[in-house]
Amino acid sequence: MGRNKIIVDTDSIVIESSKSQRISLANIRNGKHGLNARRKNLLNKVKNTDAWESFARESIELIDLAYLTASTGHEFALLRGKREDILFHGDSIKCEFKGVLFQRLIKKELSLVCHSHAGEEIPQASEGDFDALRILNQKSSMVISAMTGMCREYSIEDGFEW
Repeated sequence: MGRNKIIVDTDSIVIESSKSQRISLANIRNGKHGLNARRKNLLNKVKNTDAWESFARESIELIDLAYLTASTGHEFALLRGKREDILFHGDSIKCEFKGVLFQRLIKKELSLVCHSHAGEEIPQASEGDFDALRILNQKSSMVISAMTGMCREYSIEDGFEW
């Protein structure tokens, strides 16, 4: 039996089964279902690899990354600044931040909140993920699975141990 997850915000409480989330993500990956309208809109704003778009701060949810990855097979990243969220569309194996995004990350105008992995039930940060934290001088970030929706935090203190 799947464990339930409870989400609480200021207007409502949602109880959802982790099993139903896995089924939903599998149906997206297999093409049985499409993205909901909100996630379609997000994807339309960053259709191509290396595309990125700015959104209102905290308007992108971590689970959005898992659904976008389930739909496309590509990694996505959520970067956050003081007043904005940035959704970045990577490729099938990585998110590579260049130009303006790289500069803003280095200057600490943005932080790497989370990125998605397509093929892992239990998401594991790679050696490159840890290297990115070191380069950014950022203590931690998260990685989310597009297979299960499971999210794990990783830290430079942990190092590459998997």
